[in-house]
Amino acid sequence: MMRLPWISLLGLALMSCLVTSELEREETSIVTPVPLDFPAVIPVRDFNITDPGVMTKFVGSYRNVNMKGMNDMTMEAIKFNLEWMHADVTFKVPRLEVDGFYFMAGQYMLIPFHGRGHFSLDLKDVKVYVTASLNRTQDKELQVSAIVLEMTANKVRGNFPTLFGRNSGPVISDIVHLMRKQIAGLVFDHMKADLLREIEHGMKMNMNVMLRQMPHKFIHEKTQPKIDFLIDVIRKEIIKHHHDPLYLEDVKEDFDQDLKIFRFNGELDLKNRTVYGLSTIFRSGQVYAHYDLKHNSIIFDTNLGFQNLTSTNKFNVKLIDRQGPKGSSEITVSEMVAHMRIRQHLTPGSKPVLEDFAINSVKNIWVEIRGLGSPWDGVVETLINIISNSFKGALTRVMSGVLKNVMQQEIDKLDVGYFFDQDHSHVIVRDDVK
Repeated sequence: MMRLPWISLLGLALMSCLVTSELEREETSIVTPVPLDFPAVIPVRDFNITDPGVMTKFVGSYRNVNMKGMNDMTMEAIKFNLEWMHADVTFKVPRLEVDGFYFMAGQYMLIPFHGRGHFSLDLKDVKVYVTASLNRTQDKELQVSAIVLEMTANKVRGNFPTLFGRNSGPVISDIVHLMRKQIAGLVFDHMKADLLREIEHGMKMNMNVMLRQMPHKFIHEKTQPKIDFLIDVIRKEIIKHHHDPLYLEDVKEDFDQDLKIFRFNGELDLKNRTVYGLSTIFRSGQVYAHYDLKHNSIIFDTNLGFQNLTSTNKFNVKLIDRQGPKGSSEITVSEMVAHMRIRQHLTPGSKPVLEDFAINSVKNIWVEIRGLGSPWDGVVETLINIISNSFKGALTRVMSGVLKNVMQQEIDKLDVGYFFDQDHSHVIVRDDVK
């Protein structure tokens, strides 16, 4: 087994990165790439590969292989899942070179090929993905129990000088170029498991070093119930302050649509718009903990949903030349996704703060129209679209404001040590939310 002298340094480098999330709304990262102290050249043990494909078949043997460029690896992101207790880390390498000696024989689209000698692979925009399962030692420290690695490359270029022999003419050259490109990609797909094997052991040890240096009280399976407890308090406050049901403002929507038989244009007056179910808020996604060394803080991200969200309203249609139909509608929302982010600074005396709350998406809106009567059956779809679009915009705007205010008020009341200890003994629970 190859000895890796860079173990203690990688943990320190990892500490300089922000942990990012994979939530639908959060795709960007403010991580500053930090170089890792990997060896410039990493030997790869001899290996064989076989590809019994339909269009391309080959066998190959690779000896005296070296991997160069890992010393330019930097971390892009790391996240911790507090329920499953695992960590996902993404590294990037601008360019990775693999060279050595090979023997390969096979056929490409019925064209035979074979060769032996020196070879090289030039890999650009390489990503290394690490998934680590975590557990706790008897001393309550986090450690990596298992690790899985994956590698991708945006561009793969192979050089096998003797693989196709000499070629003549531009047509033959183009074919050979295509064959080399395809085979280089296949060789990389087979080879990457052997490349990753050489860094797997060291990566696991380095992550253990990193975990020992992080503020591990935040990376704890008991932190997630604290988020759930907070959401339960918010739910009770919604009921206490009569935010369920929620009332939307009256609106008038203009419309103009050609229904072929006649032109349907005028104004739709929507009144008594009432929304039920705000208090059915619940955590619908995993809780991710993010360590932000740059701002000396921990970030908690999660998604929220609503179990039963409905609305009722009355409508009055006024056409250009006459009075239109009157009636009511009932709306059911089967999917609404909101995002909550809480930041806890690590400086003494700091309290949790609500950094972000927003409704990301409102999907699967079902509208039932009542009271139209048969003469107006042809305009039902038009009315449903108008009512649905108006409701979606107003719901997102009003709910975001109400929920954000309630959340901010309740988070402001949290004890300084809310996320520090791993029990609830320090939490001050007011009588009105028991």
